[in-house]
Amino acid sequence: MMSVCRPRCEVRWAPWVLCSALGFVSVEVHAEWTKAGETPEANFFVDLGSLEKDGSNRRFWELTDLKQRGKEGEMSMRARVLYDCQGQRARTLTLTVHADSMAGGKTLFVGGEDPQGWVAVAAKSVSADKLRLVCAR
Repeated sequence: MMSVCRPRCEVRWAPWVLCSALGFVSVEVHAEWTKAGETPEANFFVDLGSLEKDGSNRRFWELTDLKQRGKEGEMSMRARVLYDCQGQRARTLTLTVHADSMAGGKTLFVGGEDPQGWVAVAAKSVSADKLRLVCAR
């Protein structure tokens, strides 16, 4: 079952650096988060309004909303991701880590592209659910 919520969230962008190390201007973003999955630890959402298609690739924003605060004080993570529908793989392009749920509150960390690059999407995973959701569009 998919549900949509519309939180207001602040996003600060800077590749490969901690947000607190530099002064950034906030940009308000209004996303329509569609729930894509759930585990005992977190709820997972995609912003279908941000979906961009390029052949078999899908670029969009995703959000991980933790059910309990993480070790560094985080409650949510927002990422710009690229999914390869044909290759069944994904990669993170940018990432922000937030102190409050639904990408709210203080930005604790901002990172650029994951140096790990492409990662295979495991069958029967939340990532596989997200892949099916965005690739069907």
